[in-house]
Amino acid sequence: MAVVHVTATIRQIMLQALKDAIDSGGEPASLDIYSGQMPATPETAVTTQVLLGTLYLPYPCTASPGSLTSSALTVGDITPDESANASGLATWARISSRTNVPVKTPVIDIDVSSVGGGGVLQMNTVNFVVGGPILVSSLIFMVQ
Repeated sequence: MAVVHVTATIRQIMLQALKDAIDSGGEPASLDIYSGQMPATPETAVTTQVLLGTLYLPYPCTASPGSLTSSALTVGDITPDESANASGLATWARISSRTNVPVKTPVIDIDVSSVGGGGVLQMNTVNFVVGGPILVSSLIFMVQ
């Protein structure tokens, strides 16, 4: 396994760039959760993957002053999706900035797992049911 260590200043610059990209649309960013295989990059279009639901990050995306440190970006309260679009197994999610809704610009793709499963986004269940609620209690991006 390759290991890279960067200074606290560089870590904070990386997280600030992520925050700026998420907030770049001037509106709450979307968190789209999908089944299927994650595309190779956020710039790669979604094709056969199924959109299970969409949640929204606050604007700006940080919870409060101090939510961006040299090691973590803590996202504020995420608006739930009260009714899942489809049933399926959540495997990945895409965060996109939004300008002039519904225009979305992909920012980052992350993997999804059950709590303890190692995914960036860990949920109490990854088995979504159409019409059921989708909740994310917290989202923290960390750079070490």
